Amino acid sequence: MSIIRPYALQSYSIYAAQQHPLARLWDVEDTEVPELLKIERNLISIDELLRPILEQDDFISSFGGTYINIFENHIVVNTVNYSKVDDLLALPQIISHEAFLHFNEANNSMKFINATKPFNPKIFYADNFTAPQNITRSRYVVNSRNLKVKVLGGDGLYNDGLCSVGFWAADRIISDKFYIITAGHCTKVIPAFSIRNDDADQYKELIVTDGAPVSSVGGHICKSGYNTHFSCEYVFGVNGIYVVGEDLVREDLIITDLYALKSDSGATVLSYGSPQNLHSVVGHGIIMGGGTGIAVVQLLDTIFNELEILSIYLKLYLKDSESS
Repeated sequence: MSIIRPYALQSYSIYAAQQHPLARLWDVEDTEVPELLKIERNLISIDELLRPILEQDDFISSFGGTYINIFENHIVVNTVNYSKVDDLLALPQIISHEAFLHFNEANNSMKFINATKPFNPKIFYADNFTAPQNITRSRYVVNSRNLKVKVLGGDGLYNDGLCSVGFWAADRIISDKFYIITAGHCTKVIPAFSIRNDDADQYKELIVTDGAPVSSVGGHICKSGYNTHFSCEYVFGVNGIYVVGEDLVREDLIITDLYALKSDSGATVLSYGSPQNLHSVVGHGIIMGGGTGIAVVQLLDTIFNELEILSIYLKLYLKDSESS
């Protein structure tokens, strides 16, 4: 199948419909989104199979990571030692996927961080964005202990500072007890499994039908936040490290180029998971920080695991929750 790349769309009409966020991200028409999303989901599934193999002792020093390219319909495998390519392709679980693998020469070692530690490298911190003045704030800001308000992912929360609603979570033991997964806390609001996208003419509410980690570099990722609203960009890295101040280090993070500002902290981070239903999304985590050209995502699994240490047992509140 031939896929037109974004930079080769000069012949397209300037009136091509781009209502869906992924159509704008990929610079294609809405009608092309399901097929490209299907390609992306297939590449991610192959990448999820491939990456643990590349981390094994037999291959870890010969390959330097992977990323997906939906427009070429392949996974780029950064390759240090080409003599191991045939060994990789001979594996029974890889043979049927050979056509989707593209081996690219990688001259730089993935052990860069460990190699630089003896030199005591200085860390430069990204500056925060200055908030633009022309953003229309059509979203709720909740600051009430008496009113009951339906709150969606991406709405604002005020509690000694403004942040954004991430996801709703249900107590795994007490079924009618709910929590907001975010950078703040709120009471007397009604749980919802919807994510706000009300700047759009279509797809104004997105339904969370599943939760999953992020596994592949190069895949799309989106956020809904109070300040900068809804947008989609790309995954730049997984298993990332984020340094807060001088001493605090967060690990197992997703690194993206999502545009986010200060009051987007805690915002919903998601991706589209179904080519058949473009209102359906998969929850991944929340915005925990960032700066110019970067936003860092804390995974839901990490949050839930940390809460279990405190004997708080939660699950993501999904579309199926009401019927289960």
